[in-house]
Amino acid sequence: MTPNDPNPISVNAPCPCGSGKKYKRCCGAVSAPTAAAGQPATTKSRRDLWLIGLGMVALVAVTLVALASVNNRPAARPTTGGSISGSGVMPTPKAWEFDAANNRHWDPAHAHWHDGPPPAGAVAK
Repeated sequence: MTPNDPNPISVNAPCPCGSGKKYKRCCGAVSAPTAAAGQPATTKSRRDLWLIGLGMVALVAVTLVALASVNNRPAARPTTGGSISGSGVMPTPKAWEFDAANNRHWDPAHAHWHDGPPPAGAVAK
């Protein structure tokens, strides 16, 4: 049978090769049979799996680096001296000073601001 044959074979007709199968299951099959579950993967599929795995490892590495850089930023610390109005330099707050406008307090032990009011037992040193 040729592509330009005036009498095409029906896909459900018996195959002309004599196998006894339908034409669509024998000589008229559209695609090649797929690999069985027990057969080893082809070289191309192994390469694809390696590339997918490598891409996933790279994605995890980039995510971990990004998270580490976000978590390692230095805390905002005011500099000593200066005035608020003219120089743009913030004065060092007093121990356990409460900033009600921003709902935070200065912790002298950590030398940075904490959210909320100071703890009940906090005493200025």
